[in-house]
Amino acid sequence: MVRKSSHKGIPSYSVDRGGIFTGSLLFGVGFRNEPVTLAGITHLVEHAVLRMVQPVTLWHGGAVQMDSVEFYACGDADAVAGYLNAIAAAVSGFTAVSEEDLALEKSIMEAENPKDSVQCPAAC
Repeated sequence: MVRKSSHKGIPSYSVDRGGIFTGSLLFGVGFRNEPVTLAGITHLVEHAVLRMVQPVTLWHGGAVQMDSVEFYACGDADAVAGYLNAIAAAVSGFTAVSEEDLALEKSIMEAENPKDSVQCPAAC
């Protein structure tokens, strides 16, 4: 049975299934929302947000889709909740990301897939 609730105004869904706890935070913005001149910017932001919450000791990650960005983690319920709260805080405080961190994440993305690197202006 799926339960729906709200956490600080954000819709939340849960299922009691026992075992390892899995949680995710979904944002309704993805590749589809990027202007052509900033292709790949959503992926860059996902990388930067993940950098902002380090170190993380549980299994976690992020993914950008056509219409969403998802951050997820598996482990102890309290640790997963802490990770997702840290993601929310990082997104809320994203303006604190330095140009150096963005440049580092951009170089990581270029190394991952040079043909699909972020094509954003120098100020990005």
